[in-house]
Amino acid sequence: MQQYSDDLRRKLIQAWQNWDGSEQELADEWGVSRSWLQKVVRRWRRTGEAEAAPYRHGPVSRVNAPRLAALVQAHPDALLAELGRRLRVSAPTVCRALRQLGLPRKKSLCTPVSATRHGSRNYERLGARYAVIWTRNGSSSSMKVASM
Repeated sequence: MQQYSDDLRRKLIQAWQNWDGSEQELADEWGVSRSWLQKVVRRWRRTGEAEAAPYRHGPVSRVNAPRLAALVQAHPDALLAELGRRLRVSAPTVCRALRQLGLPRKKSLCTPVSATRHGSRNYERLGARYAVIWTRNGSSSSMKVASM
């Protein structure tokens, strides 16, 4: 959604000051909603400005970015929760900070892949469950059906 121009806002305030009809009629004539017209007029009455309010960002992050980068470099296999405990923030906060810094949240490539994989297309039914176990044989992968 695109923001209305400040020029339109100023012209609308001038028209509102000289208008004898209802706010709805003025809004219809200018092609805007009545609620938006009321919002612009309210801001103009309160602050004397017709321009749009500046964009307000959310709260400032509590994560010390250089410290996080140093921690990741010193402990590349640390989990998000471990990094969060060291920084005294939550794991999702650490994840967002890593994304902003352009650092991967994934552990190093040396970490083995999870041994059990559910929901694969190549599965067999074992009782009431489906299970597939992936093993690595040299450079190729093979599949074994898990016995439950």
